[in-house]
Amino acid sequence: MDHPDAFRHAHERLDRAAYLDEGYFGRRLNGAELMLTESATLAAGAIDARARNLRGEHVEEPTCPRRSSYPW
Repeated sequence: MDHPDAFRHAHERLDRAAYLDEGYFGRRLNGAELMLTESATLAAGAIDARARNLRGEHVEEPTCPRRSSYPW
């Protein structure tokens, strides 16, 4: 996190209904996911796809946007 208020700013940009329904930890998770997708560190839908795979569903996980640019 580059700026101390970046996480707070991410929370303020969350969907209002989701913000009120998710509770404290849900808001933290959604804020972190928003920041990671906006910075192209995490592909949109990656957390949902991983959670579904962990539940036993077989869904394709989106590739990380930055992964292709790294040589390793």
